[in-house]
Formats: sequence, C-alpha cells, structure tokens
Amino acid sequence: MNIAIFTHNYPESKTDRKNAGIFVHDMASEIAKSENVFVVAPGEINKTEKMEGVTVQRFKGSGKKLGHLNAKNPADIISLLGFIKEGIKASDQTFSKDKPNFTVAMWAFPGGLFAYYLKKRHNIPYAVWALGSDIYIYAKLPILGTLIKQILKNANKLYADGFDLCQEVKKLSGKKCEFLPSASRFRKAKGIQKKQKDGLKLAFLGRMEPVKGPDIFLSALIQAKNKVGNFHVDFMGDGSLLEQLKKESEKVGLRTYFTFHGNVSDPEKISRMISAADWLVIPSRSDSIPLVFAESMKCKTPIIASDLPDLEFLINKYKVGYTFKMGKPGELAMIIKSLPQKRRERERFALNTAIVAKEFSVEESAKKLVKYIKEAI
Repeated sequence: MNIAIFTHNYPESKTDRKNAGIFVHDMASEIAKSENVFVVAPGEINKTEKMEGVTVQRFKGSGKKLGHLNAKNPADIISLLGFIKEGIKASDQTFSKDKPNFTVAMWAFPGGLFAYYLKKRHNIPYAVWALGSDIYIYAKLPILGTLIKQILKNANKLYADGFDLCQEVKKLSGKKCEFLPSASRFRKAKGIQKKQKDGLKLAFLGRMEPVKGPDIFLSALIQAKNKVGNFHVDFMGDGSLLEQLKKESEKVGLRTYFTFHGNVSDPEKISRMISAADWLVIPSRSDSIPLVFAESMKCKTPIIASDLPDLEFLINKYKVGYTFKMGKPGELAMIIKSLPQKRRERERFALNTAIVAKEFSVEESAKKLVKYIKEAI
C-alpha cells in the first residue's frame, strides 16, 4: 500500500528527539517496514528526502510554531494562510507522484485539512489521529472549530491518544473514535541498578512550561525536603520556567539536590535517568497521555502524576503509581514525604509496568493502524 502521513511536526533527523514529532517519525518508519510511506511536513525549504525508509516531502513552513501564532495578529494570520497554501500544494504533489491509497492525518489540524482536501478532490480515504490541542484548544476557536468538526466528520476513521480525548472527539464528530496510544521507540538502558543507599531519586521529563507543572513539583519538594532525607531530582527539559526554577531552588537552599539538564535529545541519556529514578513525576495541569508515560513504563519506573482523567485511569487500572489532585503541591508533598517507607509498594508497581509497556509500544500501534487501512481499502 501507498500511505501518506500529513503532520506539522516531523524531526529533521532520527537523532532529533525534542518533541511529539519523534512519535510520528517512529510510527512512520515502523509502518514503512511493510508498506510504502510518504510523509508531508513543513521544513525550512521545499525538498524531498529519505529517512529510514520513509520519503519525506518538506514544504516551506511559516517560520513559527503553529502553537505560537496569534489569531488576533494580522501578520500571523497571513503566515498561517501561506502555510496552508504551501501544504495544499505539497498534497497535490504527493498525489501526483506517490499515488497514496490512504492518508493518515497527525493531527486534526493542520494535517487533517490536507487529508480532507485530498479526499474531496481525489476521493482518497483518510484517518485522523487527534491530539489534545486539536480538541481542547483549536476546536473551541470560532472558525477553526467549525473546520475541525468538518474534518472529523468526513474522516473514514478516528483515533485519539487518550480515553477522555476519544469521548471529546466522538462528541464533536458524532462518530466512533478509538483509543490508539502514541509511543516512540524507546529502550530501557542496560545495567542500571537503583541503589537504596543513595537515597530517593526522582525525575521530571517535559517542557519547563506551566502546563507541564514543574513549578508544582518544585513547590512540593520545598514542602517535603525535611522529611525525605537524602534525595536527588533530575529535571529534563527546557522552557520559559527553567531560569525561574533554578533561582527558586537556589533561594530555598535546594540547588545541590537538583540537576537541571535542559533539553535532552539523546534517548539513551533519557533512558538512563528514568531507569535510575525511583519515581517519575508528571505534575501536569493539562495533559492526555504524554509520551513520557510509556517511556517510564519501559524503564520499569513507577509514576506519581496529577489526577488528570487519562493518567488517573491508567495508573489506577494497572497499579503503577500514585496520583494527587491537579495543581495541589501540598498533596504531592505528602506523597513524596511517604516514599522512603513505600519501597515494597514501589517494587510491586515496578513489576506491573511490563504489561503497560507492551500495550504502549509503537509496534503495537502501527500494527493496529495498518490492519485498519488494509480493511478500509
């Protein structure tokens, strides 16, 4: 089969693992083991390249990340319209050159728009794999929301990488939406041993932005510091809160307890740090099922997370950690204080991660997607 994947986020190389584009890359290369895969994505210039068996057609992007565009700024609107024009042109080129039998939009916008365009013009069926920002943010905007509903309603198949998200997609489209977990190729580092004598080790991996809650985590650590003895935290990620967190930790005398690594793109380094941690903390204010959840499961590292619907459901279902009320550092602090006495429970949680790791794998997700596409065409 010839399968085209539309996305606005695709890495420049297999070692570029900064954001959600790594999931699309890994998914595309996994599908390419059995099918012909063509990815259409923005880049700095128009070009076609080959990456791990996948043909990638780049069209000139807007110069800004879509999430940073301001709908009230005329220059940004013009930039977005130019982006859409180039994307449609690239879609036509893909149809002419590669003759796709099926297209997959990652995600509802803008990828879904290009897949919708090809269906209307050339009758090519498509699936949409919805992302949280599609449904919780873009779908609530006046004009864009109407467009996203139309894209979802016309899709041949709908997927989402969260249980709560599936329900929201169903409400918008009036159609069934299946849960399909997003995952990246991630292997547990070998030879990592957790040593209790080294004290409590915690880890955070994510953007240093309010939505991911690193400030909530820091506040909880400040409250718990005198009750946990020796501890160390690895903060992995970059963003607008990074300098503020460094200054705050210095001010309260915790700087030596933390290592701020900034953005970490080396998957082996990430794996080593998560594997060496006793617990991974996900203190998000808003999230579906972040990639780091699956990565932590593959590292056999239990989780402490905000009680957001999907995270709470998974943690309780598989018994792989604890949850605290979202936005409540005091509750997180109480859990952290209790961790030195929770060693046995932690080991039970760690054993349960194996089941989740298998279900949340790029291989399983690719297999399900290809099976559906074969049935559809």
